[in-house]
Amino acid sequence: MLVRTISSIVFLMVVIPCILLSNTSLFIVFTFFLSLAAAYEMLKCNGLHKNVGVAISIYLLSALPILPRLIGVDNFYRIAFPLVFVCAFVFLSVYTFLRNKPELGKAVSSWLFTAYAVIGFTSLVILAELRGGAWHIMFLPFLASWITDTFALITGMLFGKHKLLPSVSPKKTVEGAIGGSLFCMLFFVLYAFLLNRFFDFEIRSYLLIAICGLVCSFVAIVGDLVFSAVKRASGIKDFGKLMPGHGGILDRFDSLVSISIVLLMFISVTNIF
Repeated sequence: MLVRTISSIVFLMVVIPCILLSNTSLFIVFTFFLSLAAAYEMLKCNGLHKNVGVAISIYLLSALPILPRLIGVDNFYRIAFPLVFVCAFVFLSVYTFLRNKPELGKAVSSWLFTAYAVIGFTSLVILAELRGGAWHIMFLPFLASWITDTFALITGMLFGKHKLLPSVSPKKTVEGAIGGSLFCMLFFVLYAFLLNRFFDFEIRSYLLIAICGLVCSFVAIVGDLVFSAVKRASGIKDFGKLMPGHGGILDRFDSLVSISIVLLMFISVTNIF
């Protein structure tokens, strides 16, 4: 417990400055590091981290979070899909010409889940570019992840009776998921009110804010379960050991990458901020 607590404190000491300085190069370095670490953890999970051909083609994806700020968000949107296609083409081409081919399912799984995580971290960068580079909106995925996890745990301990998906995550309960979602929704509304009151953010609809919080919380829970299923299928407890007591980057950010993608889509469609 002590190790886990110390690790959490160190984690916050690194993450919070990166959030507050999201309009600087530090945040880009941070998200690039997260993407690289996620790629390595997925490769290692499938036993491919020493396969140079597969690894290099997957690591290419890790540079994606650099581009929105380097070339501008509008230009990034124009080339994002072709760029992901190019990365996929490079990966498949390299795999085709490898002499000692790894199992195709493991190679494709490594690429797919790395792409998913990297797109999530890239979405964080784009969120940080909204409203002239304010960190306030980009903080929402972290808030949704932390609130959902914390209150799902508390609610589950107090009221949990029905297992959510015991074959994947034995400790999660339906009651915990409901509690985490409701508290996340309430915190989103409170956070929006504070943005409006103290930071001059125009909030178009608190109802949409509440729906956004509910959707983000649901995605956080499912995203966590998805990566838990990957670990169970691979026969591992954690993706890495970077954060003692917590695991690796994908263990700590599994729900956040899902939230950031969905939140960016929600804001783009509803223009709630």
